[in-house]
Amino acid sequence: MKKPAADLTRMSMDLSRFLRRTMEQGLGDVNILRLHALVIIEEQGELTMTDFAATMNISPSSATEFADRLIKCGYIARVTDAGNRRKVLITLTPLGRTIVRKGRARKEKLLSTMFSALSSKDRAHLQRIFGLLLQKHIS
Repeated sequence: MKKPAADLTRMSMDLSRFLRRTMEQGLGDVNILRLHALVIIEEQGELTMTDFAATMNISPSSATEFADRLIKCGYIARVTDAGNRRKVLITLTPLGRTIVRKGRARKEKLLSTMFSALSSKDRAHLQRIFGLLLQKHIS
């Protein structure tokens, strides 16, 4: 007999895979990792490669390769820091900002559709449970 926690783990992983696949639809060649990187750059503003690597939790060489692919796609650009011309930063391009906007709208619509399919009582239970998880593990 499976433990209830194992069932919850499996269900949560299934839901995560569904959300990731659904989020990637309609964003062209932007997978969830690329979207995550673009959101980070949008939230942080201009970043050095060192800061980008640390925020993405990858090595500096992997960050450079990843950034090169995003540059080639036209989602980000390298710019020179106005205060220190030796410092190179990465920043979103207008296309990158559009992708972030579309990704956020897609996520909001998807979650809204999923949650609206629940009864108000179920949504209240889910909100309470999410609150408990956030309080115990993130706060």
